[in-house]
Amino acid sequence: MMNRFHWSMISIGVIAFVWWSFFANITTEEGDVYPKEHYLEDISKIYSDLGHAALKRGDLNQAIKSYQETVAMRPTWLEGYDRLGTTYELNNQPDEAIKIYAQAMAINPTFLDYRQYASNPAKLPTRPLHAKPSKSVEWTGQDLTDKKIFVYAERNLSDTIMFCRFLPLLRSKAAQVYFKPQEPLIHLIRQAKLGATLCNNQTNLTELDVDFHASLLSLQHYLNQELEQLNPHAAYLKTSPEKKASLYKAFFNNTDVKVGIAWHNDPYKPGSKNIDILPSFFMPLCHIPGIKVYVLQKSSPTVNLKLASEGKVVDLSEELTSFTDTAAAIENLDVLISSDATQAALAGGLYKNTWFLTPTINDWRWLDHWEKSNTVWFDHFKKIHQAPNKNWQPAFNIIAEKLQEMVVARRTS
Repeated sequence: MMNRFHWSMISIGVIAFVWWSFFANITTEEGDVYPKEHYLEDISKIYSDLGHAALKRGDLNQAIKSYQETVAMRPTWLEGYDRLGTTYELNNQPDEAIKIYAQAMAINPTFLDYRQYASNPAKLPTRPLHAKPSKSVEWTGQDLTDKKIFVYAERNLSDTIMFCRFLPLLRSKAAQVYFKPQEPLIHLIRQAKLGATLCNNQTNLTELDVDFHASLLSLQHYLNQELEQLNPHAAYLKTSPEKKASLYKAFFNNTDVKVGIAWHNDPYKPGSKNIDILPSFFMPLCHIPGIKVYVLQKSSPTVNLKLASEGKVVDLSEELTSFTDTAAAIENLDVLISSDATQAALAGGLYKNTWFLTPTINDWRWLDHWEKSNTVWFDHFKKIHQAPNKNWQPAFNIIAEKLQEMVVARRTS
């Protein structure tokens, strides 16, 4: 069995080979000089294999060191970042994991999808093209004093809802921040007053007078903000008091524990058939005395109508015509239970009690290799994991127990 001495000797050998590769005139059999970048790729794979071996034998610290070398030598290889971040999670270092993931995402935002496509990285979604101010340059952490910067949302609605929280910090460093979110989120983000001037589809972005442009998903890395500075104990999104009051009067004026449900997940690919939450799984919750269930699902009108007609739930889908309406409904809930990352992120940003049903295949934001049920992003936010056999029933057993505890607490308060 190999001990630490053997692994040390292997590491020394690898380092020696790297030194020789850089400074010696190594050639192929045909006499061509072997390109330096090929050496780095080959050596990074060796370090990655060393890290994998250390991980298998349970030496997490050595695995981290090896994967750090991998990332340093091959900074565009997504698998290296994923392996390093996963090992940080397993080593109970969630903050370090988030930092390395943010670094990967700043390089390539498709990293957010990497775990869903790990078995076939060639099918990773292509990076979309976005219009940018023609005279600006990409921001990679340069001094923003007296400078203007344009930020664009690059991926899904849930990502924008989660990462728009970095805009106030960016605004504190720049003279002006312009931000173009997806059209459905403009009113919600304007209501939050995050310090950015919002652009829409009618804005002529190419003529915008700014010095820099940046992807929203790159801000975390280049701002180099510690996670504890995010203040997960407070809301950064706001809702309409008038809409909240209107919904309360019409639907929420009762003494029951008010539970919102949403089951439509963001499109995880591949394997989405194995992770979908079916509305039927929520039905047992409707029979818990003292519980009132509210459907916030917008994409399943037939299912919603069937559930509501049986008197099992209150269907709010017709009332929720915008994200600000959905936010107002969430504000009236005691807890949101959702496998929809967009609604879960929205509830988190509102600082509402949220139970997020996370599938076995998940993106890095939710730290699915970290055993704890909380998240570094939001307080009052709990992850409830899908069982390894892709069975959701154990998760719903946990939910039912927690809801019964809430009913008892409500009655005795």
